[in-house]
Amino acid sequence: MATEEPRVQFDIEKVVISGFKRIREPLTVYMTRQLNIIVGDNGEGKSTILEAIHLALTGLYRGEPIQRALSQALFNNGDVAEFIDNAGSGDFSRLPEIKIEVYLSGGEGHIAEYLSGAVNSEKSRHCGFTFSVIFDEDYRGELESLHKGSLKSLPIEYYVAKWMTFGDAPITPRKIPVRSVMINPAGDWQGSRADERTARVLINGLDEKYQMALAQEARIALDMLSAKDALKKANGSLPTIGIEGIGDIDITTDHGTTDSWKKNIVVRLEGVPYGHIGAGSQSMIQAGIALAKERPEKTTLLLFEEPENHLSHTNLSKLIRLIADGADGRKVIVTTHSSYVANVLGLENLQIVGSDSQQPHCSPLADLSPETLRFFRKLPGYDTLRLVLSKAAILVEGPSDELIVQLAYRQTHNNRLPIEDGIDVISVGSGFLRFLQIAKSIRKRVLVLTDNDGDTAALDKKYDDFSSVDHVHLGYVREEFEPDDPTGVDPDKKLNWNTLEAEMLRKNGLERLENILGRKGDCKASLLKYMEGNKTDTALVLFDAGENVGIPEYISEGIRWLDGKY
Repeated sequence: MATEEPRVQFDIEKVVISGFKRIREPLTVYMTRQLNIIVGDNGEGKSTILEAIHLALTGLYRGEPIQRALSQALFNNGDVAEFIDNAGSGDFSRLPEIKIEVYLSGGEGHIAEYLSGAVNSEKSRHCGFTFSVIFDEDYRGELESLHKGSLKSLPIEYYVAKWMTFGDAPITPRKIPVRSVMINPAGDWQGSRADERTARVLINGLDEKYQMALAQEARIALDMLSAKDALKKANGSLPTIGIEGIGDIDITTDHGTTDSWKKNIVVRLEGVPYGHIGAGSQSMIQAGIALAKERPEKTTLLLFEEPENHLSHTNLSKLIRLIADGADGRKVIVTTHSSYVANVLGLENLQIVGSDSQQPHCSPLADLSPETLRFFRKLPGYDTLRLVLSKAAILVEGPSDELIVQLAYRQTHNNRLPIEDGIDVISVGSGFLRFLQIAKSIRKRVLVLTDNDGDTAALDKKYDDFSSVDHVHLGYVREEFEPDDPTGVDPDKKLNWNTLEAEMLRKNGLERLENILGRKGDCKASLLKYMEGNKTDTALVLFDAGENVGIPEYISEGIRWLDGKY
């Protein structure tokens, strides 16, 4: 008997998706890395990409066979609207279709040869296949016989799903040499059959002799139930049909199919059935099973939707480590909104999903320096994805700077905060250059606002690599100020007269700031000393004072640059 070639030999290079949900034009998702992280704002298409890949590899959409789950909602709205509009005039030539091309590599032998050919959008020889949901041309006459204007929705009853290799030969999901598992801890659609699916994953991993033994025990148990007195007595009390010639009825056990006994097996965790444990624990169980090192052939591709959902920080750390280790020898694709997840798994693996005119596009993060990658891995608390997902960003050193910048923006934008316009103000501590590398890579508009600390030459040198980048604006005071302390409040000259607090004092003057902060009898040096020692409290009071507060020019200038007015 011929043996099946090892599935683990094959790898996915890329997937091209079109006509599926919000993806209208062909969208290419590259998977050249073992670990791939897809990020994007809500509604940009991250989940759609995972669903498309899983559908092409398994024929399943949210746990159901595609022919059963098929609906108009799976097709692109624009394609459907255009078809219905054309159908109103009797034009049925442009029927919507779903098309997902899967490009494979690494395989060899008969399966690789069978999958290879040039019947793909690139029209060049590759190993792979195309999954499509298309109109069945056998029904063309029936469709065109419909009255003009009678179609108000897509006639999905005329559609079929099929798989064709790049060699233009039919193939079934069972023959596809990549095993895909999709985990969505937040997906309500997993609920009713989660126990059954998880149990099947475990059972299918058992040695065949144990599966056979369980099947036999299940059959024996059903045979015994069929012979029990209780069943015989129940049959004796059944009502009669009451129609002559119909015959008698009885009840018995259903032995079902060879696999139906698996439906009655439930996975438990510490004695609690799977369906009754928390969603976070469920996702950890599924990931552990899918990524088991002793069963690499059972999952060659893991698709994980937002692993951070429902998990404490400690358990998320354990899960992310499991995912990172599991990417050794198999492909993993993760979607996330979590900077922690992205930083720990590696920003070099990031692909950003955005959209222009409702059409998603997927862009890998360009090369970052090894030092920057190590920086974010070691300090994963930095909010890198806030920068990636924002329309534009303002980078500041700390919380007090953040509050003053928020105030400055609010004063000139009808009381709106920056985040309401898609602009994120991010405290980055000492990480300015690291964040600027990311901004440069993805061409993100970024405003840097920082103190000069009395050494503008050092600051100019520090940011020299970004001074000519057109989407980066460097905001700091170009003048260096000497101490203003005639009364000797700071004899050791520890006060810094080249900070945001000093600029706020110079801009607003001593009397105004004393009134706002509720201080009396201060000189400039003593007030600055107070502000330096109470940065956040001072910034909160100034923020609440609103329009009464003057804003330093380098901040105002930076905001005008963001607005395109500078």
